[in-house]
Amino acid sequence: MFVPAVGRAHQVGLSFGRYSLEGDTVLVELVVAGRELAFLAPPADRNEDGTVAGEEVRTATAALAEVLVEPLIVRSGADSCSGALQSATSVEADGVQVLARYRCPAIEGGLVFDLGFLKRMEVGHRHLFVGSFGGSPVERVAHVGLREVRVEVLKKAPQSGLAVAREALVAGIAAVLGGYDHLLFLFGVVIACSGLWSLVGAVVAFAWAHSLTLALAALGVYSPSAAVVGPLLALSVAYVGMENLLMEEPRNRWLLTLGFGLVHGFGLAFGLESRGFSANHRGLGLAMFNVGVEIGLMGAVLAAYFAILSLRRFSSPTARRTARIVSLLIVFAGLSRLIMALYSGFSSSR
Repeated sequence: MFVPAVGRAHQVGLSFGRYSLEGDTVLVELVVAGRELAFLAPPADRNEDGTVAGEEVRTATAALAEVLVEPLIVRSGADSCSGALQSATSVEADGVQVLARYRCPAIEGGLVFDLGFLKRMEVGHRHLFVGSFGGSPVERVAHVGLREVRVEVLKKAPQSGLAVAREALVAGIAAVLGGYDHLLFLFGVVIACSGLWSLVGAVVAFAWAHSLTLALAALGVYSPSAAVVGPLLALSVAYVGMENLLMEEPRNRWLLTLGFGLVHGFGLAFGLESRGFSANHRGLGLAMFNVGVEIGLMGAVLAAYFAILSLRRFSSPTARRTARIVSLLIVFAGLSRLIMALYSGFSSSR
């Protein structure tokens, strides 16, 4: 984290930017002093204390996108990359961290960064540009008179379609089996389903819902930040466990899995985004990742279902007691995760 520079921004007008490449997407992290942001976007400084911090950052995302993300132009050849703000949080020493993603049609040879936000900064402002694009690290000190940065991109040899399919398939399976929010939610659904067809309906609804939001996020249509998705995932876990405890035989579980499945799809999308597949293979990567998710989903559901079925055949009262104990543990796990996620979000906004 670039904290010292933000602290010195009061004296020298200095901001920091870390730029990197993930497939054909440029990742940008900007750290700017709250005082500078109050100068750039006065409406964001709601209490008029000369800085933007805490809750002001959370409510000023549109203004931050307007003064920082939109003026920052990223080009590859004649093509411009489409930028979008992902999150904005307060950091120590009067700093504000802004994360953005710029999706490029294709990247060939190099990138050009026009740091247009420097035109609106105070006189004398300097921006430390630190980039990682496959070769040696790139470091530049930019200012309003020298705000364009050109970099060469050394990309990995393009993956074959077969390699992309294999990697995406494995990643999809891992996203389910390695994500305890998904597993706990599914297990909570399985242990309370009264019959096979009820379970099938719930699983199909969950699969349809998560496939929809996974596609929306992967294709760049809509993707909420992790600060929003994390607490909602935890809430889904706590809710399904609580419903198991309060209702003898929960009905219409497909409605529950349909609603929360939309949230879980956005959570699964983070596992796909980290792969950074090229634009040529984005559709294949999405399709095979989703196939992997379904394989992991079916494996987890079938394992839980046959375990519960065996216990019911052995002793129905024991199975009911076990289901209540497990549901109680699921509620505890979900609430613990929810508290941690909310506390983390609150701490980062201070």
